[in-house]
Amino acid sequence: MSQWRIGVDHDACAGSGTCTSIASQRFRLNAQSLSTPIEELIEPDDDVLEAAENCPAAAITVRNAETGAMIS
Repeated sequence: MSQWRIGVDHDACAGSGTCTSIASQRFRLNAQSLSTPIEELIEPDDDVLEAAENCPAAAITVRNAETGAMIS
């Protein structure tokens, strides 16, 4: 299975911390309290999908790293 690329739209991110609560091994809040992926390229991870689906600002994108196809 191909790797995923995690993205966070900092213009949309509200800094709620939902992603860090769900997938603390994949996200952190930066100095401006905005979500940032710890690593942009990852192996598929259901916690990342859950974080993206539960982001109140819909700021998280998950794409297939090879094709760019949207996963979530």
